[in-house]
Amino acid sequence: MYNLPIMSKIFGIWDRISDLQADLGGEYNKCRAWKLRGEIPRAYDLKLIQILPSRGFRTDLVKLDAWHEAHKRRRVHLREMGVSVEDQAKLPFPELPFERASFVNDMSPAGGAQ
Repeated sequence: MYNLPIMSKIFGIWDRISDLQADLGGEYNKCRAWKLRGEIPRAYDLKLIQILPSRGFRTDLVKLDAWHEAHKRRRVHLREMGVSVEDQAKLPFPELPFERASFVNDMSPAGGAQ
């Protein structure tokens, strides 16, 4: 689980909501809502997989699916507990499904030539 520090990058990747919006499209207010909810909708999974390398990150559909399912369980848990909207932000979000891309191996000569 993770908590979003006030001045952190959005989802650990984007500096501004407008950057997220530029990469994934959609309206500014929708992107802002994603940040507040701590989740980008499933409908953007394939687009995420495509654009993340340009931001130095990667993920896959399995990790994204697990992330969405963890958010779903969190929402159910919050409803069952009757937690207020204000207090929900204090509870940690599921772990992010993004990892920094490593380009070290990608830069080795083809076929292991020396």
